[in-house]
Amino acid sequence: MTTLQNVPEALISCINQEIALVAQFIKVLEDEAKILESGQPDELVACTEKKQKSADQLAAAAQKRDQALNDSGYPADTAGLKHAAHDTPDVSLAVDKLFDLAVTARRLNEANGAAISLLLRHNQQLMETIQRLATAGENGGQVYDASGKSKTVSAPASQPRLKPVKAG
Repeated sequence: MTTLQNVPEALISCINQEIALVAQFIKVLEDEAKILESGQPDELVACTEKKQKSADQLAAAAQKRDQALNDSGYPADTAGLKHAAHDTPDVSLAVDKLFDLAVTARRLNEANGAAISLLLRHNQQLMETIQRLATAGENGGQVYDASGKSKTVSAPASQPRLKPVKAG
């Protein structure tokens, strides 16, 4: 069991570890934003894996911090963290920095999520357009799905059929 004299030090150590991990997470989110802005999202899968690894590390660090809060006699939640910050000025400084970084990370993550949603909607609309055009062509509805397999799609009855146009 941790002695009360070491509690702020142990808690500050845990919070500082979280601060470093949130800073890493922000870097990954900034990289993700650059990929999304580039229009070349091929690197997005690798970035998503880094993001997941970073999120897992943050979750483990939060558990460690919660344990340090419990060892200190505080609840293992945001209220406990705020209470510990209120009681100890050094903890307060670390908590303020952690909260500031968390706000930045949340904003970046939300912005990236909105960009990804927009890209997904755009891609869905493109796929629908391609499928409609494919049903109007000579091959009558042969398209490729996301896995690269061909499939036949049929045009809705309400969709007008296009007639081939000959030049000259």
